[in-house]
Amino acid sequence: MNQPHQQGSDNQNDPVIVIGAGMVGVSTAVWLQREGYDVTLIDKNILEDRASFGNAGVLASSSVIPVTMPGLIAKAPKMVLSKNEPIFLRWSYLFKLLPWGLRYLSHANEKDARRIAQALTPIIGNSLEDHRALATGTPAENRIRPSNFAVLFKDKESFLKDTLPWDIRRDNGFSWTEREGSARVAYDSIFGSDNDFMAVLGGHGQITDPGGYLQDLINHFVKTGGVMIRDKVTDITQENGQVTGVVTTDSYLPTSTVAITAGAWSPFLTKKLGITIPMEAESGY
Repeated sequence: MNQPHQQGSDNQNDPVIVIGAGMVGVSTAVWLQREGYDVTLIDKNILEDRASFGNAGVLASSSVIPVTMPGLIAKAPKMVLSKNEPIFLRWSYLFKLLPWGLRYLSHANEKDARRIAQALTPIIGNSLEDHRALATGTPAENRIRPSNFAVLFKDKESFLKDTLPWDIRRDNGFSWTEREGSARVAYDSIFGSDNDFMAVLGGHGQITDPGGYLQDLINHFVKTGGVMIRDKVTDITQENGQVTGVVTTDSYLPTSTVAITAGAWSPFLTKKLGITIPMEAESGY
């Protein structure tokens, strides 16, 4: 643990502090470090408690289609009320959720869906190569496996009814091959005959062990001079609109530059800077 520093330091060599050591925070810290910055990474949790630990590890470059597609409003009541749908709502939280939920649902139209997908494409549209660049020269690169990304349909008619998301993908530079019947079975025989049509997108990938991948990157970050602190950030100090330091449970760390990458916890920190982010947590994210 770093020793507490005197508040109000003017040292221009203070490190950049990255708050949150999930996938976004660790990649931010690694790239800053490669750019020549001294970086301190802070997280209150152990690896297994982070959203970046328990996931499928799919590098789904083409997953630029937002949840807020046309028709979501009509589907929402069934999605919330049916026990067979993949959504759970804590009813005591409904009134607090409502202002955010109405704003969220207001984007469930084609114009906004196309706008959001266009904005997401340069961020995640080349995920495989982005992760290869991040992991190069580290043990983490051995956990990246290139693969295709396939979407199953009952039949081609079902695929053709689902035109908008595929039109959006095409408009953003994604292409795919179509396999039907015996060609679908020959591609992957594990699926039963109930799904006769498949759209296959290339250039995707998978992280074979998301938890191990993240830990490899953290270890590399520390090995190459980065500082990792397990502590809880309680405040971000500022003076005349400029960040001056980060307060944790055990210390004060002077800095003029902070990256807030704490996932669902980020709004609690940005609020201390007078910035309100309309964000809600979902399944730990």
